[in-house]
This record gives sequence, structure tokens and C-alpha cells, in this order.
Amino acid sequence: MHVNRQQTVKRVIFASLMVHIGLGVWFVERGLINGDEGWYLYAARQIADGLEPYRDFAFFQMPVYPRLLSGLIEMGPGSVITARWLSWLMLLLATCTTGLAAARVRGLSAAMIAIVCVGLNPLVMGTAVLVKPYAVAMFLSASGLLLMAATDRIRVGMGFCLFGLAAGSRLSLLLPLVILMLSHRRSYGIAAVIGSLMGVGIAVYPSLGTPWPMLWENWVGYHLGDGGGVMPRVSWIAWQLGLCGFFFVGTLSTQKERIPGLRLAAWVGVIVHVVPSSLHVEHTVVMMPLMGLAVAERWGEALSLRVLGLGAVLLSLSVGVGLHWLHLDRDTRTVEQTMVLGRWVAERSAPNLPLLTTQLAIAVEADRSVCSGFEMSAFGWAPEMDTMDVSTFHRLDEAGLKRCMDGPLGGALITERDFDAVNRNQVLSAAAERFGIHRTVQVYGQFSERLDIFVPDGRLLWTE
Repeated sequence: MHVNRQQTVKRVIFASLMVHIGLGVWFVERGLINGDEGWYLYAARQIADGLEPYRDFAFFQMPVYPRLLSGLIEMGPGSVITARWLSWLMLLLATCTTGLAAARVRGLSAAMIAIVCVGLNPLVMGTAVLVKPYAVAMFLSASGLLLMAATDRIRVGMGFCLFGLAAGSRLSLLLPLVILMLSHRRSYGIAAVIGSLMGVGIAVYPSLGTPWPMLWENWVGYHLGDGGGVMPRVSWIAWQLGLCGFFFVGTLSTQKERIPGLRLAAWVGVIVHVVPSSLHVEHTVVMMPLMGLAVAERWGEALSLRVLGLGAVLLSLSVGVGLHWLHLDRDTRTVEQTMVLGRWVAERSAPNLPLLTTQLAIAVEADRSVCSGFEMSAFGWAPEMDTMDVSTFHRLDEAGLKRCMDGPLGGALITERDFDAVNRNQVLSAAAERFGIHRTVQVYGQFSERLDIFVPDGRLLWTE
């Protein structure tokens, strides 16, 4: 009977990984283009050109991910789909590594639980295969947890180093890292501290010397904004109860943990995402290795029909929430559309002149720079910011927009969501007067919006 059960568990693991691989490939190709993908790619392009985030341009995330991209991918035509395939590989490795960590902690059944929880949620897959740091952070944190589950100081220290690097790609992992480090103070305390400091130090070392107010604004200040409202937080909490309910219920236990502090670290890692002023359900995806491993440790040696039934209900709820927040292409393949538009712009614009646009994915596909201040796409537009702060934090106000329009320019790509109505109309009028070709794309990108493209080549009206 025990042998048959082991064979069943192995088949479930194999089948889950096959489904995970297949769906991941689908999401790479048909995942709706996300505006954030462009500014991660553009940051990597800037770093490859020798510029430093925060000091030379605004970047509202930790630095590890764009540095990784800049070293692995040559920015230009095909960058979006190439970086997505890299994310897919990192996600697959993260899922398998979480399963290995669970097997080390509680055996093969725990590995099955972890792989199902992490690898079959559509929101995890649909989010992590985008050109965002989720998959890299998940792989680094899962690898760290695998080593933390060991029984010698060197591997535990290496695990904390990897987890520190994960925090260097996604700041919300910093609090879980601190909790895990403090929880190890009685066993591997020195190794945990040294490993954590090494990992975080490697991540932020290139930023040393950057003024602290600049780092604070990019890492924390921008995200806090005006603090946000109460009702959006109530709604966000409700969605999280559905998405992470399998974890919340599965960790109600006094069972001794193989990795001290694991459950508390996962709890805090989810809760910290309610702090920013702008809330997104998918942000907690980065905590999935922690949550999956915590649940696997809880139930890995206590599976029963009752537990399986409850788990099936909670995981179905999590999948349902994931499907609700999953964004896929409908009629237009948006990644392919971005690549086509990038080639079109590249053929009709000077390579040494910047574009006036917040559509950074197109700019990267065209291998073009953008006006200074738009390195964070639309997030760089800050007309309400003090003039001195605009310059310090590398943002763009109305005066900067006018300087961009009056200076050397290779073209302009303007959507119906850019700026405010007055400034947008002024830019459209100026671009129409200055450039020869005007191409209109009626439905483009993440928000299915109108995109007007102006480039200096002849006199032709192009609409679609």
C-alpha cells in the first residue's frame, strides 16, 4: 500500500509539472503586454550603457533584476519575448526548487503539495512569466529556503545569502528575511546574519554612494504616495483571503518547523503588501515559495481524505481568484504587436535621437532611447512635483516636457492616457506639425488604448 501511494504521489508531481510547463509556455506567448515590462527592459538597457539606477535615472524597484537582464539579454528587437522566456525558465526552476525544499523538510508528499500550490495557480504563472522580477525573486528565495533546510552552517549561510539577493530583486522579501534571520538566532544565528548581509550587500553594492533621500524615494517613498484609502484595502484583503486561503488555513499549527520562522515570515510577507498606496493582488505571488513550503511542511506527513478535501476546496478558490486577475490577449497578440511597432519605428527614425513616449517596450524593441524623465514610463510624469525634486529624482514636469518637444527628437508615440488632456493635446498638435508620418493604432497594449505615432519621414497618413 505504501509503495502504491508513493507511485501515485510521483505521478501527481510529474503531471503537475507537465501542466505547469505547458501553461507557462502559453502565458509567455499570450500574456497581455504589461506596461511595467517596458521600464524593466529600459532600465536594463540603461545599465548596459553604463548608467546607474537612482543616480542617473529613476527606477522604483530594487536593482538586481535589471542588472541580471542587462547581463543576459542584448536590448533591442526581440527583447520582450526573450526576457519572458527567461522568466519562464526561472519560474520552472523556482517551482522545482520549492518542491525539493519541501521533500527535504517532510518527504515526497510534501513535495507534491508544494508543487501543486506553487506550480498550478494561474495568477502565479501568468504574473511570473512577464518581464518582471517575480520569477527571479521566487527562484532565489526558493533556493535559499532549500539551503536553510540543511543542517550545517555553511549551507544555511548560503541560503540566507540567496534570500538576501531575492530581497534585492523584490524589497517586500526583506521583512521575511529579517524574521527568518531572527528565528535562527539560537541555532545558526551567526551564519544567518553573515549570509543575509552578504546577499543584501551584493544586491545594493553598486548603489553605495547614492544619496539616501534618492534611494528612499525610489525604493519606498514613491510607493507610499498619499497612503491610499480604506475601502481598496478591504477589497484587497478579501481577494487575498481567496488567493492565499490555502496557506492561512494550512499554517494554523504549533508543529515545530524545520526552518524556524517560516510560517511567520510568510504571513508577514503577505501582510506587508497592504502598505503601499497602490494595491495589486498579484504582488503577493512573490511569497508563493514561502507559502507553498509552509503548507507542505504542515501537511506533508499528515495527508488524509479530510485534508485532501479541504485542500482541494481552498486551492480551487485560489485558482478561481487567480483566473479573475489573469490578463491574457484577446483578439490581438500584444507582444507581437509591440515587436512589429518597434520594427516600424526603427525603420523610420534616427537611431541617435530619443523618442517622446511612455511606451518603453516599443522604444526598446526599436532600440531607441526616450526623453529623460520617462525612464519609468508614465510614472515619470510628475507635474505636481517641486522643480528641484523633479531634477533630483529624474522625473518630468510641464517644463521638462516642453524642453523635450523643442529639442532633438526622433519621433513621438502618444496614447490617450498620457499626461493630462491639455498637455496631451499640445503634444499631439506639436508632433503633427513637426513630423511627416502619422500612424494611428486604435487598440494597443495593456489598456487597449489608441496610440498615435509620429515619425519624420515624408507625408503619409496611416490608420488601422
